[in-house]
Amino acid sequence: MKKIFYISIIGILFLSSCTKVIEFDLNSSLPRLVVEGSITTETKAHVVKLTKTSNYYYNQTAPIVSGADVSISDGTNTFVLTESPVGSGVYKTADNVAGQINSTYTLTIVSDGKTYTATSRLDPVAPIDSIEVKQLFESFFGITDSSYTLSLYTVEPAGAEPDYYFWKYSVNNIPQTDTLRRISFQDDALINGSPIIDVPIFGIPQDRIEVGDTVTLYQYSTDKKFLDFIMGFMLETDWRGTPFDGPPANPPTNLTNGAIGFFYASDVISSSRIVQ
Repeated sequence: MKKIFYISIIGILFLSSCTKVIEFDLNSSLPRLVVEGSITTETKAHVVKLTKTSNYYYNQTAPIVSGADVSISDGTNTFVLTESPVGSGVYKTADNVAGQINSTYTLTIVSDGKTYTATSRLDPVAPIDSIEVKQLFESFFGITDSSYTLSLYTVEPAGAEPDYYFWKYSVNNIPQTDTLRRISFQDDALINGSPIIDVPIFGIPQDRIEVGDTVTLYQYSTDKKFLDFIMGFMLETDWRGTPFDGPPANPPTNLTNGAIGFFYASDVISSSRIVQ
């Protein structure tokens, strides 16, 4: 028995002494412009954020792109965006700008002598009849799930062309879906022209809301290209890690000249509910 014990200890020490950190020599590429931008029917300052790609082992915030010329045009009106604050890589329209339904918007960026563009049509979004926030209290194997669901009630308009949606929500006017990882999105392939009755859009952890809080659901129109971008982004991040993953790739984009990211135009409608 002692001999077996000693052999086991020696084996463990031998294996641990063979551990070696291997860093892959990944090919570096020229930095590419990364764009996050949108315009909606909300009257506000619309934002475009500019950064650059960096090396895989670059363990810092993505390099910002400052001093660019940025504008958004519908073919008649052109809104010039101002970097605010200066040096932040965040560009904003005036705070009284609102996108118009059925208009096509073109984002133009001039940076480091290169011009980048992206185009998106602002289609109308379906209305919201009402929303509901309710606590589950469902039990699984003796464990009670006390989280909440945020559900939608409406009628999805019938049409020959498909409709595309994404959703965000806030609690007491504090955004809860400020990244792509947290939003919900869907097309109307299975629900075209149908009533939407108590369909859960978000699950909300119990510690995020309390009785008396105001929850607001925001419903956005979009197009297939933006949903493809979100799908591509998720497949390279949160939905990655199985033996069936494909080779890494950048999500699809509507930007020209080698830039990555996305610019979209959306109609937006909202509905609020106090948690009972």
